[in-house]
Amino acid sequence: VNETLGNIVMIQYKMLEEGKSTEDDDHDWIFRPDPQMQAEISRMKMPSITFKPEDYRLNRSPFYFKFVKRKITSDSHKSFLISLEHLNQLLQSPKARGPKGGIRVSYRALEGTYLRESDIISLIRSGYIGTHRVESKYLKTIISEVSKGNKALVLAWQSKIQQESEEL
Repeated sequence: VNETLGNIVMIQYKMLEEGKSTEDDDHDWIFRPDPQMQAEISRMKMPSITFKPEDYRLNRSPFYFKFVKRKITSDSHKSFLISLEHLNQLLQSPKARGPKGGIRVSYRALEGTYLRESDIISLIRSGYIGTHRVESKYLKTIISEVSKGNKALVLAWQSKIQQESEEL
């Protein structure tokens, strides 16, 4: 939640498993979607807005996925992030088909088109992604209610620091 710019981004974590090495000794990190993930995605809907928002967003959707390697390796990239729209596009693409016809998300399938952690943090801080200010107002109420229950929820909250006035 970025209170300063009024945007909210929700990131769901998914674990990548190390793929088996092929003949050329090249391996990949893979996530295989399951029915639970499909149910989660079906709940990720934002209502259409019927007004012209005053604030600008590259993407108003708050839903992103962070794919993290289950095992720590010496590879430079430990995780990648993609938007819900990008994930849905990938899952419909032939690039997401494995050698046995199964659907999977992987570094190789994305061909370098993903965000790293520093990229998404910059986009959130600048207000370029996430909900519009008016949408965030309503989502904050929902988030507050969920946090009171026994549901898993991790919040990162950015707000403007109020400076105390100095006396002359």
